[in-house]
Amino acid sequence: MVAAIGAPTRETEDATAMLLGLSGLDASWRMHDLYGLPLERVPDVIAHTVRLIVEDLQARAR
Repeated sequence: MVAAIGAPTRETEDATAMLLGLSGLDASWRMHDLYGLPLERVPDVIAHTVRLIVEDLQARAR
């Protein structure tokens, strides 16, 4: 759970919104249709982005 990281409220809310946006099929199709990213690479891009968001929240929690 994102809130369990302990970052400030605003950053936690922003991160939660972004993570929920990335979790839907719409995000995958947008990356493919609008930006030309091959569908087989989309999961890796999303996973990398999730890691970056979580690492940023962890740093803000310190």
